Amino acid sequence: ISSQWPTFFDFFQTTIHENPKITPVRKLQILHNVLGGEAKERIRNIPFNAQGYEEAWNSLIERYDDKPSITTEIISTFMNMKSTTQGVAAELRRITDTADQVLRGLKIMGSDCEARDPWLIYIILSKVDTETKIDWARETVSNNFPKISELLNFLNKRCRSLERGAAINVSKPHKLNVRSFHVSSCTVKNSELCLHCKGNHFLSKCPTFKLLDASSRRSIAAKIGCCFNCLRKGHYNTQCKFQSSCQLCSRKHHSLLHLSSQESSSNSYLLSENTLPSSNSQQNNDNKNNFIHQNNVESTSTNVVTHVAQTMSMLVNVALVSLLPTAVAFVKNQSQDMLPVRILLDSGSQSSFITESCVQRLGLKRIKNSTVVNGLSGKLVAKANGRVLLNIYERLEKTKIIEADALIIKTITSIIPTTNIKIIDTNFFNKFFLADPKFYQPGKKGILLGCDCFFKVLGSKRIERPNLPIAQESKFGWLMVGAVQDIQSTTLGFHVVHDVNENERLSAVLKQFWELEAVPEESKPSTEESLSETIFKNSTIRGSD
Repeated sequence: ISSQWPTFFDFFQTTIHENPKITPVRKLQILHNVLGGEAKERIRNIPFNAQGYEEAWNSLIERYDDKPSITTEIISTFMNMKSTTQGVAAELRRITDTADQVLRGLKIMGSDCEARDPWLIYIILSKVDTETKIDWARETVSNNFPKISELLNFLNKRCRSLERGAAINVSKPHKLNVRSFHVSSCTVKNSELCLHCKGNHFLSKCPTFKLLDASSRRSIAAKIGCCFNCLRKGHYNTQCKFQSSCQLCSRKHHSLLHLSSQESSSNSYLLSENTLPSSNSQQNNDNKNNFIHQNNVESTSTNVVTHVAQTMSMLVNVALVSLLPTAVAFVKNQSQDMLPVRILLDSGSQSSFITESCVQRLGLKRIKNSTVVNGLSGKLVAKANGRVLLNIYERLEKTKIIEADALIIKTITSIIPTTNIKIIDTNFFNKFFLADPKFYQPGKKGILLGCDCFFKVLGSKRIERPNLPIAQESKFGWLMVGAVQDIQSTTLGFHVVHDVNENERLSAVLKQFWELEAVPEESKPSTEESLSETIFKNSTIRGSD
């Protein structure tokens, strides 16, 4: 939403829209010519006919004629106006002109905008956290101007909700503190904590754990180091005192860890029960807590095969994908229109960057610069092709977040994340206003904000949950960052083949090869051979023929 909309709307409606002498098709053509950026993209595919003009005009009104948001942007321009400490005529003129533009803009919006309420609402909202701003925006989705009394009532209700929630959270630790001196009581409480999600239940009752397939459950149990029979820590199968066994195959493992024959053949690996080492070789083969590929492994395999399989098993685990903090924000182009851009935040970069294609799309004015960009080990990565000044705005209220001085390079990074991530607990993310609503989808990033901007946009709150990315508050919204388990990730298959007989045969062939290639040793003649050679030399003469 641009503050230019009210002026454009009044001008176009008076001169073009309400002019009966201009045909609808001609009006649509004029509309295409005067629009730019996001607004022009919005009506690009509308057909050139009478109905098309009405559709295009109504589409623009529906998108941009949001008076509360425009009022907020106009007030933001006034509140973010730079101060001056010098009595210079040019600076005083700048302040006067800006204030005059703001007042005229509010006057165009109507009498409701000229009242005190929009100003007070803006100032109060600038003092509260991002989550409260989002909840307030949901409360005021209509096109009517909210009153200051409505905001105060909303804040009072939110305070009561937070106070009640805090009281409930405080009461629970109080009970634990009272019973903390009872050793047996604390032990029981701790044992009920889920080893997977840290919830107040056993691992066998964990809803998140049950959503996984049997192969993933086995992998997690192996990673945790719990007993495969009772799914508790502190011992292995051979030491487990529970007499229960799998209800599907009667073997000594939990039913949640049972692998069907179809599942085993499709995945091409076997995860056996975890036990302590035993002298029985069959039991050892049945109790390896590893992924062992069974294809191409003969029954005559030696201990070397087992060792190789144990080494490779750590690679065949539930895949974790690292999420880098990304956000979607608006950047003003040369025409002062706001266009969406995906941003990567990187505290390890000394400078901020923008891609060449993004600069061309935004039509930004380029400043000469030829900085050399070095990467790891001081190696040359790229050479800047200039720099640009960026004004970055948030998606919801379109208020300015930060100004950045970015170097222009061809590409910033490859597509991240590298795969489309499917996360188990999607309800967790519905609670937040995400900085990047599609953080789980691969995509190119147009801007990288380095350490010069990184810590200026971070908030103070952070939420962590097991097997989920960290939610970090920021001015863009909540950033999702860190390692996350991708439940769609395919398990890698590793063929571990070791044939002792084949190795011995190859060794024999190599030995014969070197014997053939070796220089033969000079043999010494016997006494009879030396005597015969002497007689031959003394008694033999070559004739002329």
